[in-house]
Amino acid sequence: MDETEDAMVELDKLLARFVGAEKELHKAGLGLLPCYPGDKVTIRTLTHTYIGEVVRIHPSASWVWLKHAAWVAEAGRWHQFVANGEAEEDEVEAWPEDAIVAVHLEPASEISPFLGKLPTTTR
Repeated sequence: MDETEDAMVELDKLLARFVGAEKELHKAGLGLLPCYPGDKVTIRTLTHTYIGEVVRIHPSASWVWLKHAAWVAEAGRWHQFVANGEAEEDEVEAWPEDAIVAVHLEPASEISPFLGKLPTTTR
């Protein structure tokens, strides 16, 4: 590995420690991050809605990386969609199974748990 790769590995280790400590604070009601690795989430931005499982979060740069991600074109009744993952119009476009999708949180208007089954195909 070169110096840049070494630095990235060290940064990933520090971020993992931070996120782990932050998750413990969250359990006590003192957390600052909106989601954590392993969480299934719905992220609504000004123009798009994404669902997926959080792989990594970068707190200072406001990025979240998702696996099993999908873009939701039309969710229909929001409370039904968040509760069971079924879009009224069935307009959900999944990324390929092995894709990791980065979503910037600056334009996010809402991040909430996703209780449905994450899609693996476009519907």
